[in-house]
Amino acid sequence: MISDNTVREVKSRLDILDVVSSRIELRGNRCKCPFHDGDNLTMGINQKKQFYHCFKCGAAGDVISFIREYDGVSFSDAIITLCKQAGIQIDDKEPPSGKKVIPKGVKDILWMDSAVLQISEHDKKIGKRTSYLDKQRVKLAWSRIIGLSKKWI
Repeated sequence: MISDNTVREVKSRLDILDVVSSRIELRGNRCKCPFHDGDNLTMGINQKKQFYHCFKCGAAGDVISFIREYDGVSFSDAIITLCKQAGIQIDDKEPPSGKKVIPKGVKDILWMDSAVLQISEHDKKIGKRTSYLDKQRVKLAWSRIIGLSKKWI
């Protein structure tokens, strides 16, 4: 498992313009989006905020998500690629006794989705249709209970 410090160091050392320009031809801070077909310069790169965004297909993210999508690799492989490019020593932290550690926020989201699924199954049994808004209300209530921000739901 790659430590948070390594991820932060990758993001701070690498400039998104340099990473994107090593794979795609740039014209200023714009280029053809590699994630859809088209000849227009629809992808913009914000060097100050270190993210990219395609105005046609909606692809967006930081330097790590660009490598993940462009190279078609996992998060860990993207970090390893970027560490090599930046000359960063990878700080691997193995969870104790080989168990996978699930971050608290992810656990909370899984619990929230489980609660929505149980409500939907209960409503099916009694013949009630669960609307999209009902599900969103449950997610919002659950997120308030566990203290998640709206960006996670």
